[in-house]
Amino acid sequence: MGKFLVYAGEQSYGAEEIAACLGILTSMSGEASCLLAHIGIKGEGAEQGFHFPRRMDNRLEPHFSEEGMDALFRLSESGKLTRDNLMNYTLPILRGRLDLASGHERSSRQNLSAKERIYRQIWRTAAMQYDRIIVQGSEWTIQQSGPEPQDTSIVVLRQNKGILERFYNRYSLTDQTWRRQCLIALYPYDEASVLSTKNVKRIFGGGVQVVGIPHSTDFSNAWNTGEVLSFLLRNKSSIKKSQINYSFMNALRQLIDCCNVYDKASKFKDQEEVV
Repeated sequence: MGKFLVYAGEQSYGAEEIAACLGILTSMSGEASCLLAHIGIKGEGAEQGFHFPRRMDNRLEPHFSEEGMDALFRLSESGKLTRDNLMNYTLPILRGRLDLASGHERSSRQNLSAKERIYRQIWRTAAMQYDRIIVQGSEWTIQQSGPEPQDTSIVVLRQNKGILERFYNRYSLTDQTWRRQCLIALYPYDEASVLSTKNVKRIFGGGVQVVGIPHSTDFSNAWNTGEVLSFLLRNKSSIKKSQINYSFMNALRQLIDCCNVYDKASKFKDQEEVV
């Protein structure tokens, strides 16, 4: 099982969009079943890209309002969360392949230690049901969600020198013992910028994989209308450079390829620790 922690670093943005795309395309490829979990405020994360049935007062239908991280957190805290009932509190995006747990509606009263313990139990239980877990939130909430050394961080950053300098300086100061595998997603990416992926690696060092994901107007429109799944289904076969969304889709495929490599490395590391 691979767990990926997706957040926007250094006052950047777009982590929710990247996380949603990562979950959908990974699941559509048939390589892994996924849980996409947003651990921020409900309605402000990856769930924005999907459309769910609502009542006239704009509240979710009862079945959908009972899902999400609040429910999983409550069950985990009481010791009642199991691999068999976990899916009852998520929303199926691609049935049997991708489920969504939307964010919290209420803040937790537990201290940090208790909160980390509860989150870790959620992830351990989810690992019995899913091949891959994608956790999306702010850097602050990610740090409180019980991250493990074998997890992979996907940090969404703007193509800005000051932002990149701050990130790389902080990363270089992180103790090797606690430094997780890390992947940078530059979003939105401008290939003509002096800070191309190649130059970023040259300037700051090649220890961190960098993928540039360009802006797509069609994707942006799909995001804002809750039609991300339909957009990706329509464009998953965009393999010709002449196709309007080729660059965007090709960049997402590169991101998934990197995740697959990190996933295999994480599993190999786990096997070594068992031996």
